[in-house]
Amino acid sequence: FVSVARAGWGPRVMAVILTGMGDDGAVGMAELRAAGASTLVQRPEEAVVSGMIEAALARGGVQKVVSAADIPSEVVRWAQRGVMVPPR
Repeated sequence: FVSVARAGWGPRVMAVILTGMGDDGAVGMAELRAAGASTLVQRPEEAVVSGMIEAALARGGVQKVVSAADIPSEVVRWAQRGVMVPPR
């Protein structure tokens, strides 16, 4: 996530965290959100391991919390808005 955030892709990115532990993904998600990316996480109570999700929420990088079942439709909605190719 961090390298994508620093590459200048900003609003052309959607980041999703489903489950996990640690905070590396949470750090990157916060950077992506600050750069204008769309970000969402699975509901912590649904996750097998919710540490990464909780870390992302604590860092303020999460735009939306949804059930795992709703993630595909969220991604489709985002993609239908039009994804631009990043500058080279």
